[in-house]
Amino acid sequence: MPAKNLKISKIQTTGFYKKILIGFSAFAVSMAGLIVYYSLSKTIITVTLNPQNTSTTFSVAVRADAQEQNSSSIIAVSGTLSSMEVSGTDTFDNPSTGEEVPAQATGLVTVYNNYSADQPLAATTRLLTPDSTLFRIKDRIDVPAGGKVENVEVYADQPGKSGNIDPTRFTIPGLWQGLQDKIYAESTNAMTGGLRSGKIITREFYTASLQSVTKTLAEQAVTEFNNQQPLSSLRATTSMLYPVILSESASAQEGEEAATLTVDVDMRYIIVLIDPATLESLAYADLASGLPVDVQIDPAVDPQLEYSVESYDLENSTARLNVKYTASTIPRLSNVMFNRDEVTGKDAQEIKAYFSHFDEIKDVQIKFSPFWVTKAPQLKDHIEIRLDK
Repeated sequence: MPAKNLKISKIQTTGFYKKILIGFSAFAVSMAGLIVYYSLSKTIITVTLNPQNTSTTFSVAVRADAQEQNSSSIIAVSGTLSSMEVSGTDTFDNPSTGEEVPAQATGLVTVYNNYSADQPLAATTRLLTPDSTLFRIKDRIDVPAGGKVENVEVYADQPGKSGNIDPTRFTIPGLWQGLQDKIYAESTNAMTGGLRSGKIITREFYTASLQSVTKTLAEQAVTEFNNQQPLSSLRATTSMLYPVILSESASAQEGEEAATLTVDVDMRYIIVLIDPATLESLAYADLASGLPVDVQIDPAVDPQLEYSVESYDLENSTARLNVKYTASTIPRLSNVMFNRDEVTGKDAQEIKAYFSHFDEIKDVQIKFSPFWVTKAPQLKDHIEIRLDK
């Protein structure tokens, strides 16, 4: 009897340890899986940047002694001033498609003389309609007694559509009152021509024509000036010119009718000679100094440097320039928008939604690994963000 009890106890003990062993093995496998998952799980986020245009504007003093007088409050560059006078004339076709302009209506009348004596009528004799529209006879006529003169040319006294009238009867107010019902005129066709299509000189066309001539003259002044300089000297550009119109004339003025416009201009150009590389270096430094620490100028995109002469003193060889410098800027990887804490545990759609809030980002590509991973790991050092410029 005791031997039998000992055998049963042994079986129960063995089953208990077997369960513990199985449980521990499952736990170990799970932990190993988690370790493998976290150690192998990785996400690479490739961000395509969308460069933003950033500009800076400032003034620069140009003078021969810039190095000696430069200070922190005055941006100055070395340079010299010269001048050149040029003249030019050009003719431009009026691009207007035509608009209605007032003109003198014309037509033909028959003049009747029901009186007993001949009636001469001088050129410009007045003919008056019942509604007081005034016309005039073009040429002298002699109307025989009891007769008539046909096809007499007449024209409206005032230009405009008021002269476009239907056939009517005209009195001749210059005659004695008692003859006006006996000597008169009649038209059988309408008077026409009070409005016609004409090309009017607009302000825009006049200004554009003047600007075209001055632009041509500016290029001519630069060419002539550079041809006079040694090859080793700085070369002038149209941006270095300050225009002074000495005289201008045109064949027609704004509001007048003309199919063409001839513009004649005499110009003096003040030429400011500076080293553009020095100016660009100053502009780059000025723009860069105003950027946040996590934003940089994109070296892959050429910046734009624009400048013009604001004022000058030819006698003292000094000038002031207006400078505008525009460059593309992109965020650095240290920018707060690339904080990996913002994307941990997120799937591809959620990551793209996060980056879509930034104008500086054009596109986002996401790669999870291994292949079964669908979310970014919780460990941010397993998330790599790359910038595709």
